[in-house]
Formats: sequence, C-alpha cells, structure tokens
Amino acid sequence: AALTSPMSPRHIVFHIGFRKTGTTTIQAMLANLPDDIAQGRFIAPRSRITGPWRKAMYAHMRSNRRTGLGPIKAAAIDLRHALDARPEPQVIISDENLVARSVTVRDGSTIFDWTADILPIIERVFAEWRIDIVLYTRDLEKWLASCHNQEVKRRGQTQRYADWRARIPASVTWEDGLAKIRAATNLPLHVFSMEEEVS
Repeated sequence: AALTSPMSPRHIVFHIGFRKTGTTTIQAMLANLPDDIAQGRFIAPRSRITGPWRKAMYAHMRSNRRTGLGPIKAAAIDLRHALDARPEPQVIISDENLVARSVTVRDGSTIFDWTADILPIIERVFAEWRIDIVLYTRDLEKWLASCHNQEVKRRGQTQRYADWRARIPASVTWEDGLAKIRAATNLPLHVFSMEEEVS
C-alpha cells in the first residue's frame, strides 16, 4: 500500500524476483493475504495469467539476446489487455521468470542484461498505469550457489559449482547489475535485501 499513489487510477507492481531471493515465500504470502488487505487488489503470484509471457521469455533465451523481443512484447500486451478488463485499481504481479530464469545464457548475456531489455517493454506497454518494480538481492555468493543448485535439480546442470562459478562474468555483481538496470528504464525500482527482510 505504501507504493500506491492517489494521482494514478491504475497501479501495477511487478515483483520480478530475482530467482532464489525468497520469491516463492513472498508469492505464498501474497496468495494468503487476508481479505481486508487484499481488497481492491488483483494479486497474481506466478499464476496462469503470466504463463504466456514466461513461455515467450524461455523461447527467446533459447535463441539469443540479439533476436527480436517481439513475442515478449506481444505477451506483455496480452497481459495488459487482461488486466485492463479487471476492476481492481491495484494489481500485484509476482513472477521471477518474466525477465530471465538463468544467471547467464550461452551467448554470454546475464540476468541483468535481460532485465534491462524487458523493463523498457513494461514501461511502454503499461504507460498509462503507475508502475513500480520490486526486486530482491541476496548475498552474492550464497545467491549464485543457490542458483547453481536450482539448475542441478531442475535443468540437468552437471558442472560442479566451482566450474560453473568460474564461467560467471565478473560483471555479475549487484552493484554493476543494478546500475545497468537503472540505466535502462525510468521506472521506480524498489530494491530490498532478502537477509534484511528475513530478519
């Protein structure tokens, strides 16, 4: 509620993760908000409504970052149309796979590059809404270790962590990554530390 502005009739909050920064816990909490708090809000914690966007993102990441972003923009427009038809003045979308699902991909781009590509699409497609972007950080080494573990369990990663970590570009730091994201968009970016939230 603290993010809401009385100046805008429609307000959307995109919680975009990142992966392995407590996102699933936040989504569970959003899904179980008491009715009096959820009133006036449409809350979509990684729901079917964002499925087509995720699918377009996965397909795009399997190609490479330099191909067109048209399918992702089309999925964002479809989401916008679906939300335009809803009556709630505030929408909260929580889906860590709207911007990327891996720290790096084969063409050498990183999760920060992809986020910097996607946020301008959100900015244009939802231009008539008030938009806030929320993301969480985590101790870098613990975050990367958790991301590697996820890839081993879910995506068949067979590299040992030390070898996988050695392939991560030096530019993958929160300082560099957040600077790149902020340079790509004028949207308000609200960054929280997972460790501080837990405490």
